[in-house]
Amino acid sequence: MTKILGNPSTSSPVFELTKLCPKCKQTLPTTSFFKNKGRVDGLQGYCKLCKCLRDRQYDAEHREKLNEAARTRRLSKESRQSHLDALTRYRAKNKAIRAKLQMARKSSKLKRTPDWLTDSDLDRIKCLYQLAAMRNRESGYAWHVDHIIPLQGEFVSGLHVPSNLRVIPAIENMRKSNYYGV
Repeated sequence: MTKILGNPSTSSPVFELTKLCPKCKQTLPTTSFFKNKGRVDGLQGYCKLCKCLRDRQYDAEHREKLNEAARTRRLSKESRQSHLDALTRYRAKNKAIRAKLQMARKSSKLKRTPDWLTDSDLDRIKCLYQLAAMRNRESGYAWHVDHIIPLQGEFVSGLHVPSNLRVIPAIENMRKSNYYGV
């Protein structure tokens, strides 16, 4: 539903999108609803106030179940350690496969490093990798040198040049993967 706001005598009316909340039966602006990409209109079904009240009620009714889930997550640290041990054994057993994957990545980077890079460009690239290593050391968090436009993207591939590189936290880089919004 669209509503016209403002003074009718002005030359440019302001349009505001609205939506009906089925819980409180009020027609509210779409800014009163949380986003939800899974729905057709891209918004939650209930308004923010109704959604928060509903979530609080659920938490109160299912307190024991939620506490048990939290306890299970704390206990899963042991399972994480066993997973890391299994990963270490796998890596030791499959060194050839890992070497092949690492060489493929290195080859991909070399193919996308243009010949026209100057010595100062190569120095800037080296500095970015040194910056990532320094941040790893100093902060205790993992940092990566990210290709803004991925080298092996699904729709577009970038180059290994200083203008396409940035140092970001590793978690952001892994979350991004090979995605580049075109």
